[in-house]
Amino acid sequence: MIRSELSVEAEGEVLALFCGREETDTEAVPAQRVITSPRSSLSLLFSSDFSNEERYSGFMAHYSAA
Repeated sequence: MIRSELSVEAEGEVLALFCGREETDTEAVPAQRVITSPRSSLSLLFSSDFSNEERYSGFMAHYSAA
């Protein structure tokens, strides 16, 4: 099954995988979850099958460096 998803990785290790909407309780969504990298970098990998063509839909992320 192809879908839209966001993978959060650090040097090839998957730290989190998200798909779905915040309004649903059937999919993993980040909400206010904090993800900390054990290394000095993070990669965000977005994949989509383009099945959702709603305007302005997608992912939003906030980050900070310590």
